This record gives sequence, structure tokens and C-alpha cells, in this order.
Amino acid sequence: MGNVLAGSSSRPLRTQVLWALWGLGGAALLGGIGLLTMLIVWPLDSQERRITSQQADAVVGWLQDQQGQLNTRTRSWADLPDPLLVGADLLSAGDVQAIALLSSGRVTTALIAAELRPADWQPGTLAPRQRFAVQNNQAWLLARTLRPDGTELLLMRVVNADALSPAPFVTRIRAATEPIPASTPISRAETSGAGGPPANQTGSLPNSAPSTPVVSTPVPASMISADQNAADGLHRKNVVQSVRSFGKTPGNGDLQVWVSQPRTLHNQGVRAVRTASLTVLLLVLACIFLALRLLDSLVFARLTRLRRFVQRIETEPDTAARLHLGQGEDELHLVARALNLTLNRVTGDHDIMRAQGEALRLIAENGNVDDVLRVIQAALERKSPGALAELQSFGPPTLTGVNHMDPTIWAVSVRGRAGDRYGQLRLTYPTVLPDDIASEAAWMAELLGVAAEQERLRGQLSFHAYNDELTGLPNRRGLLRTLARTIPDALERGTPVAVLYLDLDRFKRLNDTLGHAAGDELLRQVAARIGWACGPNDQAARLGGDEFVIVLPRAGTEAEVAQIAQRLVTTLETPFEVFGHAFQPTASIGVALAPRDGHDPEELLRLADLAMVHAKAQGPGRVAFFTSDLEDVLIDRVQIENDLRDTLRMGGLMLAYQPLVNLKTGYIEGLEALLRWTHPVRGPVPPSVFIPIAEDAGLISELGSWVLREATAQLAVWRGQGIETHMAVNVSAVQLLTPDFVVQVRTALQENGLPPHALTLEVTESLLMDGTPGSAAHTHLMELSTHGVRVWVDDFGTGYSSLSYLHRLPIHAVKVDRSFVMGLRNGPEAERIIETIVTLAHHLNLNVVAEGVEQGWQAEVLKRLGCDHAQGYLYAHAVPAWQVAGLFAAPLGQVLPPAQEL
Repeated sequence: MGNVLAGSSSRPLRTQVLWALWGLGGAALLGGIGLLTMLIVWPLDSQERRITSQQADAVVGWLQDQQGQLNTRTRSWADLPDPLLVGADLLSAGDVQAIALLSSGRVTTALIAAELRPADWQPGTLAPRQRFAVQNNQAWLLARTLRPDGTELLLMRVVNADALSPAPFVTRIRAATEPIPASTPISRAETSGAGGPPANQTGSLPNSAPSTPVVSTPVPASMISADQNAADGLHRKNVVQSVRSFGKTPGNGDLQVWVSQPRTLHNQGVRAVRTASLTVLLLVLACIFLALRLLDSLVFARLTRLRRFVQRIETEPDTAARLHLGQGEDELHLVARALNLTLNRVTGDHDIMRAQGEALRLIAENGNVDDVLRVIQAALERKSPGALAELQSFGPPTLTGVNHMDPTIWAVSVRGRAGDRYGQLRLTYPTVLPDDIASEAAWMAELLGVAAEQERLRGQLSFHAYNDELTGLPNRRGLLRTLARTIPDALERGTPVAVLYLDLDRFKRLNDTLGHAAGDELLRQVAARIGWACGPNDQAARLGGDEFVIVLPRAGTEAEVAQIAQRLVTTLETPFEVFGHAFQPTASIGVALAPRDGHDPEELLRLADLAMVHAKAQGPGRVAFFTSDLEDVLIDRVQIENDLRDTLRMGGLMLAYQPLVNLKTGYIEGLEALLRWTHPVRGPVPPSVFIPIAEDAGLISELGSWVLREATAQLAVWRGQGIETHMAVNVSAVQLLTPDFVVQVRTALQENGLPPHALTLEVTESLLMDGTPGSAAHTHLMELSTHGVRVWVDDFGTGYSSLSYLHRLPIHAVKVDRSFVMGLRNGPEAERIIETIVTLAHHLNLNVVAEGVEQGWQAEVLKRLGCDHAQGYLYAHAVPAWQVAGLFAAPLGQVLPPAQEL
């Protein structure tokens, strides 16, 4: 259906728009002239109003000043014996118009001017009390005050309004009984008293004497005249500029000063100029409106038709409408012609566009290359019946373009956005090739390339969705898919399926020491080594972090599974080379069996995880199978963790102290602080139970900080009592690697006033494996040693590392593990080991401390081997702080008897 939108023009659009703009510019110029005229004239008018306002303020101020002087003169004459005699001269000079003595408010004696009526001042006449009065454009000022003899003195003065203002102003004084009409050009804001003080309710001015009594009594009618005719005349002439109130009439009306504006500016035609400028502005606004209407008819209305036409084309793409914007040759007509040509071209290519949209929809819906090729073939068939589109294999590419051997064939390579070649599109037409064959083949090949690339990306996404990016092993989703397929097959065969949950020990320490890049490298090597250790039917997966799972779909007996798990642990014990550092992790493995422990994949993973946690609690490199009572053990472990958190928050931990004895002298030379926890229900909880739980729960750093503060505070108490000794505190790996650990130690020493050598930090041998130069452990120990804090190696001889850290780190002593001391009874091998440790330590200028000494013969052997210090139940159990002073009270050089164990 055709759509004709009419618009005619006999001139080029540019000429018409220029004429409209010229008119708009002329109107703007006239408007500017009128506005400039207003800006010049109106300030002059405002200035005149401001001057008259100042004149009114001056008049009111003068009147108030005269009233104040009259009040002052009245008070000063009140004490004179004969004030009438003194005021006679002023009366004759015209400064006052009346002087009277009053008794009980009535005239007794009076001197008055000739213009006053004597009848109003006869003896016995009630004297006026109104402060101000107006008569015949005159202001009557009145002042009264009490005399010492109880009479009153009254003074009255008359001021003519004509003498208040210089020319060319005209001043009027009137009594205003009605509000000034809103149409009167009077500045109402000025009547509020902005230029002078307002009148009070009694009609007196603010500077009136406060001691003068004021009584509201009627004023004689002869003293009140509003001169309303003159005021109305001023209103009619529209010359009143400013009004000021300076008092009240007996009827509570305003006594006002009127100041008229000068006649000069009005004679110069200011009002006519202002009226003319307003008229010009109105005409300019009308011209602007007409110019805008012309522009709207020439341009904007036609553009609106164009926009509506485009919107219709967008909403009704199948419409056959065309756009017509006039019969002339202006610019918009040319735009309409070009738009119609474009619409013709779009209509002709409508089928191809539809085919492209269908192909894109298939690609978006994960359609493959064959689906897109079928859509292209259908579109090609509709446009050129008998044409054929083929996607050839990924063999060597042929020449792109026309085939000179057969001019009805066109070939083009199909490539992805990255340039990867996926094949070649071959188009065969029944007759000659169309003119737009190049562009047509290009979009077909591009859509096929996108579809092929989408297939490749979907394959990659599927791989990443089910596989770990770091190691290439299946991830948790892929593992669950494998278990969902493996468990039913195993149940049909009647063979169990074993799920091994493997977790690396001390992996976090490697991450914290060498960085995440080293941790990722170790995980890749661990995944490769697990793959080598698995059988051909086994499936390994990585769940995340340092956790791996191995599925044995054809598991044998529990003993066979345990043998495979132990082989995995042994395989991982071989040191790994990570960025030039040798790292020897251990692994803890938990095992769950299907169908014995369950059938659900998620449940089997959970049970294997529980078994792994139990194995890790027993020590590194352990294997544990899930049992029915294991959940109760783990629940109990969680309860202990919660209770430990509550104890840390509420208090309940304590320290016990075990003495360190010099084997040569028998003196106590130091104490070791040992953490103790007595549970309110469980009773004493061994450190071997709650310390590993605290490490797994992330509480060990908080525990270590509490022990450090408590031990140093107690040591300061003992040293204050004269017990000169030092304190040894155990430090965990997590606590040592804390960034502010050095600050914690220095703060504890400074707050308790302790020298640095009074504190000894005991670190385990396994922790020192990571003490390479530049590591956090090495940096912290070097800073503390430089400060004067001593460092001992605890459980020496039980680690796997080399002894190079003894000269690399600031070590002051080594503590021989109790297992070597207990082994002295089994043969000479333990004695030789201890002797070797003592010799090595002494060559490195290190002291040697033996732990676990319980019998006297052990102490004698250690003393003979050259051991420096001993610690154990032979001398004392760990005792509370209040019993430590008794240990130091024992005779010097005497071997201490066993003390009561805490």
C-alpha cells in the first residue's frame, strides 16, 4: 500500500531557511534594543525612588529627634520652681507653642501661642495626652512629665511639613485611617520601617522617656486633620514615592510622612520610554514566534514526516510504502529519493536477510555447520532456482573466486575470526554468475565460519566445564558425571567402587613462602605423578586447591585398596623440584567404598572427605577408611573446635611452666610456657588434641598471641620478685609467618619492661625447612635475633630437611626430641645419635637441651655425652604460676624431686 506524504517547495530549502533566520535575527536585534532601553531607564527610576526613600527616612528621623529633645527639655524643667517663667522666652521665640502645669490631668496654668485656641487651655480643661497629632499638614509634638510636688509639666511644639524637605520634593504629613490602595505606586516594603524605627502601640517614639506615664485619652478634634483631599490629589497624580510612619492617632491610625517623587524624570518621558520598550519586546516575541513557525513548516514538520515513515518501516518491514516530501529539488526531496532507492534494494534482498537471520538464530541456538548450510541452500534456491551450495572438506584450498574452467562455479574459503580455516564453500549456478556473487558468497562463508567456530568453542567450553584448567584432570562436575556412570556399572558387575580423597599436607606453607605460581607448579606435578600411579581404568580428578580424588572402578578388597592408597602416599613423598627448591609434601587419604558406604556420588565424596579429615588428624601421610562411628568422632571434633572458640572469647585457658635445668650445676636456668585447657565438661583436654584442631580451624595464631602476652606478663612479675630467669614460648608456623609477628614480640617485651634476651622462641625443625633467605620465616627470625631474642629448634632430629638451616638461620640452641632420650634404654644407637647431635651443635656454637628426662640414669648419660640442659619429669612436671617460686627455693645444685603434675 502506497503512502504519500505531501510537501511542496518552489525554492531551495537553504534559501527559505536563510530568510527565516534573517527574520529571526532582526527580531532578536530589536529585542536587544528594547531590553537595553529598559536596562538604562529602569535603574534611573529606581535611583529616584531610593533618593525619596532616604528623604522620608531623614524627615522621620528629624521628627523623632525633635520629639526626643522636647522630652529631654520637659524632664529638665520639671524640677524648676517656675518652669512657665523659663519657657516664656522659648514661647515668644516660637520654639514651643504651649507650656502648661497640670494637676490630676487638668490644666492649672498655661502659656500658649497665638495660633492656639484659648478655650482648649482654660484652667480645669482636660490636657491632651497624645504624643503626636496632625492638623493642617502640621505635626504637633507633645511631652508630659511629673514634677516633685505631684503636678505635671506639659510642653507642645508644632512643626510645619513644608519646612521638612528641600525642593524639588514635596512632603506631606497626614493621618492615615485606611490602608493605602494596592494600585497606588507606593513602596509598601518601605512602610514597614526599614528606613526608621516603627511606631509603638501607644503612639510614642522609641526615644521617649520611659518614665513618662502614657494614658490613652481622647485628643481634641481640632488637633486631628488628615488633609485627605491633598493626599488623594497626590495619589491621582501618581507622584507619591515613599511613605514613613512615625506615630499613632487616637484611633490607632498611622501618622505618616509622604515624600513625592521629583517631576524631572517624568517630564523627560521615562514612563513613555518604558512603555515603548515593553511594546517592542512584545513585538519581538511575536516575530520570533512567526519565524519559528516558518522554520517548522520548512524543515521540522517534514523531518517529522520522515521520522514517522522510518518508524513505520521498522515496525512493518514488509510494507511497500514510499516517502514523498514535495515535487521540488530541495535537499529533503533528494533525501526522500535516496531513501526510496535504498528501500527498493532492501526489498530485493529481503530473502537473503531472512536467511541470514535464520542462520544466526541457529548459531545462537547451538546449531551446527550442516544446519546453517541447509538455510543457505534454501535462500540460494529461492533467489536462483537450481543453484547449489556445498561445503568441501578440509583438504588443500582451491583458488578463491570464479572457476575459469567452469564460469558457473564460485569458491570461497570458510574461516573463523581468528583466521582458522574450516573448509571451502562452493557455489554452483545453473547459468551465469550473478553480479553480486562476491558479496553474496562472502556473507555465506562468514556465517559458516562463525558456525564452525561456535562448534569449536562449544567443545572447549564443554572441556573446561568438566575439567580442571590447571591440571587438565576432571573437576568436581566431571568427577560426579564419572561416578554417576561408574557406580551403576560396578553394581551390575558386582564389584565395589573405591573413592580416594587425597589432600596434600603443608601445601599452604609452600603457597605462603614461594607464592601461588610455585603452588600451581607443584599441583601440576602432583597431578602428573598421580596419573602415573593410577591404573588404566582408574580416574583421577582435582576438586580444587590441593584436593584430589581417585576413583577405582574395579576396586578389590579393603586391603587391596589400602595398598593402592599407601602406594600413592609413598609416590608423593619423593621430593618435587619447584622453581629451584626441593619440596617434599605428604598426603592424607580418606577412602569411601560403594556400595558399602553408599551409592550417591555426592554422598561418597562427603564420606571420603570425612575419612580424609580423620586421617589428617592422625598425622601426615596417613590413610583412613570411612567407618560408621567416624561421623561421631568428627562431630566431636567440631564440638571441641566450637568450645575452643568460646574459651578464647570468654577466657578459660591457662599456662603451666616446666623448669629447664643446667646439667652441670643443677640450677634452674629457665622455664618453658606450656598451654593447658580444662574443659568444664570434658575436664583437662590434652594439647595433642586441641592444638591440631586449632591449627585446622585457623585459631592457632590467636592462641599463640595469647600465650606470648600471658607468658611475658608472668615473667615480668617473677623478675620483679627477684627471680632472674628467661621464658621459652612455642611458636607455630602460622604465627611465625604472620606479617606483624615481629611487632607482636617487641610489643610484648616493651609493655612488660623485659629485655629481649629474657625471651626464647621455640620453632619446629619442619618449620625451618622454609627458612630460605628472603622468606617470611627467615626475615622474622633474623629481625628478632638482631633485636636480642633467642631462637631454639624444638624436636630436633625428627624433620626431613637438611641441616643447612643451622648456619643459615639465627639458631642459639637445639632441643633433642624425647624419642631419642627414651631410646637410651634400647641400646647404644640412641646414645650415638645424641652424641652426634651434641658434637654437631657444639661445633656450631649451639647449646643442646634434652627433653623427656624422667630418670636419674638418663640425666647422667646426657651429662656424660656433653648435653648442656635437661627438661623432664625427673625435675618437675609443668606447674601453675603460683608454684614456680617454690621450685626456685630449692637448694642450689640439688637435683629436684618430681613435682605434682598439672
